[in-house]
Parts: sequence; C-alpha cells; structure tokens
Amino acid sequence: MGRFLEVDMWRYGFVLTSFVISFFLVAEHVWGYEPCPLCEWQRYPWYGSFILSLVLLWGFGGRLLIFGEFLLGLLMLIGGSIGVYHAGIEYGFWAGPLTCSSGLPAEGGVDELRSYLLGRETVSCDEASWTLWGVSMAGYNVLVSYGVVGLLLWRWFTRGRV
Repeated sequence: MGRFLEVDMWRYGFVLTSFVISFFLVAEHVWGYEPCPLCEWQRYPWYGSFILSLVLLWGFGGRLLIFGEFLLGLLMLIGGSIGVYHAGIEYGFWAGPLTCSSGLPAEGGVDELRSYLLGRETVSCDEASWTLWGVSMAGYNVLVSYGVVGLLLWRWFTRGRV
C-alpha cells in the first residue's frame, strides 16, 4: 500500500490525465464536438496535471513530491471549479460570460465583423453538446477533478498511518 502512495500514484495520475485529455481530443476531432470557450478553459488544468505527473514519474520524493501533490490538488480544484461554473450555465443556474454566446472579435470594422459572423458557427456554453445519464462533460470534469482532490486529501491526512 505504501508503494501506491508514493510513485505508483503518479503512474495512475499519468494514466488518468492521458485518458481525460485523449477523451476530449477524440470528442473534438473524431466525433466533431466543438468546444465552447469554457470547455477550452477546463482543459488547461488537465494539461498542467499531465506535465506535472510526467515530471513526478521519475520518482522524486520528499518535499518535491509533497509540493507536486499540492500543485496537482490546486490544478484539479481550479479545473473542477471551472466545471462547476460551466455546468451551472448548462443547467440554467446562472448566466455565462458574453464570450460563450457570441465570441465576437474585439477589434475590426463592420466588414471584418460580418465575415467573422458569417464564416463561424458559434458554440454556446449554455447547451451541453454531449451528456451521459443527464451529466454533461463539464459535470464529469467536476466529478473526476474533485475526486482527485478527495484522494489527495485522503493521502495527506493518512500520511504515515497507512
């Protein structure tokens, strides 16, 4: 059990982050689900977690491992919080940012704006493009991200006792 709590945890973290990143890239590029701006924001903590788990796979211990766990927890907390915000928009609990409804460019003339609007399909943040059992991708991001935070908290509070 102690081995799991040290290096193996980062192997599992690497597999988890690889799976999540692969899933949203396949959903976008293979299945054709275009991401909204909030979907893209939710990806950044996963990219950071992937890089972090890749670095910590080398078996660093001690303070570096604890700092890596802290960073991972922080990244997952941020990603899960963005997911809560996004899921709340999808389920109509609150309104989303303007970039989720229009995505208009900040500068340019009328002709540029017209060509932009005519040539681009807007992906709205308030409509879930995919659900499984009534839970959207943003909702699953919340479950997985906060699940990782829960595992890290369990690890921190049981350190030395397991």
